[in-house]
Amino acid sequence: MGLFDFLRKTKQDPPKAVRRIIDVMVREEEGRKLTDDAVSYRNIGNFDKAFELLWQAVEEFDYEPAIVLIGTTAMAKGDFDGALEWFELQIKKRGDA
Repeated sequence: MGLFDFLRKTKQDPPKAVRRIIDVMVREEEGRKLTDDAVSYRNIGNFDKAFELLWQAVEEFDYEPAIVLIGTTAMAKGDFDGALEWFELQIKKRGDA
């Protein structure tokens, strides 16, 4: 029996540490869903909607892969200077620079 099944059957709230892990997993999943949708919009040329969804993924869910996707979306739109700024932001955020 898995932890979730145990908690569901016993109707117990998960411990705080487990709750934090679940919250991180939920945020990751929500960010991933938004970026998947954004890539679909980018692929059909709707850059404004793609940027909107990617920004939402960053703002609401702190989903870091969306930062790189903002850069690649800017490149696809032809905004190479903007793309470079987003890539540099990601490098700084990771501490590689």
